[in-house]
Amino acid sequence: MEKVSVSTDFQYRTINHTQSKHVILADTTVEAGGTDQAPNPEELLLSALGSCKVMTLHMYADRKGWDLHKVEIDLEYEKLDAHDVPDYHGEEKHVHVMRAKITLHGNLDEEQRARLLQIADKCPVHRIISGPNIIETTPA
Repeated sequence: MEKVSVSTDFQYRTINHTQSKHVILADTTVEAGGTDQAPNPEELLLSALGSCKVMTLHMYADRKGWDLHKVEIDLEYEKLDAHDVPDYHGEEKHVHVMRAKITLHGNLDEEQRARLLQIADKCPVHRIISGPNIIETTPA
């Protein structure tokens, strides 16, 4: 089980303490009332997804003995009106779209590259985001 404690730091800026003793700040833009001194929550979510994909790809390539030197991923998030997404047929008003463009550096053949792109979608954070979720909010 992973754990993080989050508290107010200044205005909307938060300080996040991880169980592994790391500290991460989060904030929002000045226009939204923050100080813009740290990534916003959506950027942190994309960072978690991208980091997980990169680590997963390196672990997989290492196990296979493949020559993967570096992975670069550009990620973006967009909140769309559901009626603007032709492939969406659910009941929600909005659809949250995350895009990851992956560049693989190394001496890899096309079959290895294709497999790595499949493996990227199997990273734990990708599975958490795309799987069924329950978020329980309770008083302390």
